[in-house]
Amino acid sequence: MTETRPLSPLAAMTLVLVYPRKTFERLVERPRWILPLVFVVFASMVSALYAVYAGFMDEFLVSQATTAGTRPEDVRAGFLAMGVILAVVVTPLMMLLEAVLYRLAGTLAGGRSSFRVAFSAVAHASIPVGIGALLVAGFMHFAGTARAGFNLGFVVEPMQHPYLWSLLRQVDLFSIWFFVLLGVAAEPVFGLPRRRARLATLVFALAYLLIMSWSGRGAVGPGM
Repeated sequence: MTETRPLSPLAAMTLVLVYPRKTFERLVERPRWILPLVFVVFASMVSALYAVYAGFMDEFLVSQATTAGTRPEDVRAGFLAMGVILAVVVTPLMMLLEAVLYRLAGTLAGGRSSFRVAFSAVAHASIPVGIGALLVAGFMHFAGTARAGFNLGFVVEPMQHPYLWSLLRQVDLFSIWFFVLLGVAAEPVFGLPRRRARLATLVFALAYLLIMSWSGRGAVGPGM
């Protein structure tokens, strides 16, 4: 059997977007996750911090400072720190949760995979999510508001339907791309036939959306 050449981390990040099946097959042989994780963390941080630095949230920050009886500068500093913490701490933790759920769904479908391989698949499938975060930052610049985004949260009124609003916020082009990539990855990652691989991914997607919707329903507020 001829040994294939190692796939460089940067090449894997690029090729997974255009040749996902072949890329995931190579990642099963040599799983990697550091570079895509760093990219998603960086993209999340840029998107979160740009909204504050560019002044798109000034009105909201002033209202929060008035309510709390403190200075807008202090609230601004708090939001900047929160953006860094969410990106550096919460993003990796969420990716770990996704890998746990993904591996569990694959196992329930009769597949087998190491956690490292499942995490590598999730990390590379998350690259579109990072791209989406960077595009949101650019879209905020042209739209002139921090409420810019590509999800379906605008369909319902958040204060009247917080759970449905939270659910629709999880649905956008980039999250769908994420799930599609994991559907492609499920075959080589878990060694499943195509139909069962798609079923495992569907179970994962539903579980993930329900968890995220439930945890995000409390985020409804004046600034959302």
